[in-house]
Amino acid sequence: MCFEAIGVAGAQYLASAMQTGSTLQTLNLSSNEIGEEGAQHLGSALQINKTLTNLFLCWNYISDSGLLHLAGALLTNTTLVALDLEHNYINGEGIMHLGNALQDNKVLTNLNLSDNHIGDDGIQHLAIALLTNIALEILNLSSIHLTTEGARYLSDVLQSNRVRHDSVYV
Repeated sequence: MCFEAIGVAGAQYLASAMQTGSTLQTLNLSSNEIGEEGAQHLGSALQINKTLTNLFLCWNYISDSGLLHLAGALLTNTTLVALDLEHNYINGEGIMHLGNALQDNKVLTNLNLSDNHIGDDGIQHLAIALLTNIALEILNLSSIHLTTEGARYLSDVLQSNRVRHDSVYV
């Protein structure tokens, strides 16, 4: 369903369907203009849905407040293993919420945060989560506006003995 411009209303309908016995495992809503409110509806659905394993939300203008709702869902969702949030105007504040959720999430293995304005502050929140998260294997952080300081901080955390990740793209 990518590039369909379903907007908030479409996201709301899909979220409602996901909460009522859906067997859907993969949902690609890339470039559908769902925005913050659409992410809120999907976050609510993910708290209930027990079948969705892959969610692609790139290019949807989700921003920090939309990510807050998705991060909240990651605290209780036990099936989502892949989440693509490429190019969603996410900054350090949103990553702080996501980092808090990732500290407790035990199932998400693949996370794409590329092409967002995460910056050094956001990478510090994410790096703290990486110290305790044991599930994440693939992390895409390309084009996230890091300085040398942020890259050094991430490198130090990834080199610690407590962090095991198969692939990190920067």
